[in-house]
Amino acid sequence: MIADTLEHWRRYPLGAAWEKAFAFLEGVSPDIPAGRYAIAGDDIFAEVAEYVPVPGGTKPYEAHRVYMDLQYLLAGREWLLNAPLDTLRLRQPYNAERDFALYEVPAQESARVPLGGGMFAALYPHDGHCPGIARHGGLVGEPADELADESADEPDAGVATDVAGAAAVRAGQPVKKVVVKIRVALLAGMGNG
Repeated sequence: MIADTLEHWRRYPLGAAWEKAFAFLEGVSPDIPAGRYAIAGDDIFAEVAEYVPVPGGTKPYEAHRVYMDLQYLLAGREWLLNAPLDTLRLRQPYNAERDFALYEVPAQESARVPLGGGMFAALYPHDGHCPGIARHGGLVGEPADELADESADEPDAGVATDVAGAAAVRAGQPVKKVVVKIRVALLAGMGNG
């Protein structure tokens, strides 16, 4: 997994497919409608979705074989949970038509990556991941006022900057996400894992 800010994507020289994916992300408008967008046919495409993140432990992990997920929020905040695929127990076998397998939630907490505020995550086939997890009210040990503190540092991130606004986010504020799918075989230095 790679997790960084959008402004730093060039630090990872993964070739022309990577560059096309980020050219799309840099040019996408937050008011883009939900749906599928071709970038380079079936080799690189984007899926835009709007939803309300759910509490941790309520949905399975997933992994892909053919495509890398490049996840970026246009509005809102969520946790992306990540664990090495070989540490997860299979729940639903790989579906080649939809390029995913599902895995049980691990007993021990996995890595948490905060999405929103300009962060992206690139997930390889060996990365089991669980996106769409609420930043509040679903993970043990999170301070109740964390979002209010964070949003004060980033007022332009599309998140409320007062305590009342933070409570609204904890109650189920929707997010808008772009997931760019890149055929792994097109990435420099990568095999078709």
